[in-house]
Amino acid sequence: MNPTDEQLYTRFLKQRAESDIRILLDRYREPLIFFINGIVHNMDDAEDLAMDCFAIIVSGTAHYHPRVDASFKTWLYAIAKKQAYMWLRRNKHMMSDIDEAIDTGEISSDEDMPESHLITDERNKRIYDALKRLNADYATALYLTYYEDMKVEQIARIMHKSAKQVYNLLSRGKTSLRELLSDEDL
Repeated sequence: MNPTDEQLYTRFLKQRAESDIRILLDRYREPLIFFINGIVHNMDDAEDLAMDCFAIIVSGTAHYHPRVDASFKTWLYAIAKKQAYMWLRRNKHMMSDIDEAIDTGEISSDEDMPESHLITDERNKRIYDALKRLNADYATALYLTYYEDMKVEQIARIMHKSAKQVYNLLSRGKTSLRELLSDEDL
């Protein structure tokens, strides 16, 4: 039987077994990058922030206490969300420079962005692009539900909302996503 994420992380902290953290890194690196990219809208920065999240858990700076209502994955995504929003606050001026570069034509299209090479299937790319245009809370709730297979209770912990609020976000997010995709005739 494979050890759970919680068991791997606890064993890593006690024994500093590098193989345990490598398993967690392999398991969560890409999904975490896409989650963070949904917040910061820059794949390179998302990769850096994902690695920062792993540095935080490896250093033991953030403390994980296994509980019935919060899995390791939930805890890791909460760290990622916090890191992404801290990055946005620190780099707010840079975002306006990027917007200006897009408006002036210095950045020509999404094809120039590295993330377009990672998402090859056209339908998934259109859904992913539509998610980026949604309200941030809608996009986060939908991403965690459908791409990360998280339960509403886990999402509520990550987003610091009640389960009822998450259900509302999912419902409104699906409606908004449907509208965006129907406008594109998907």
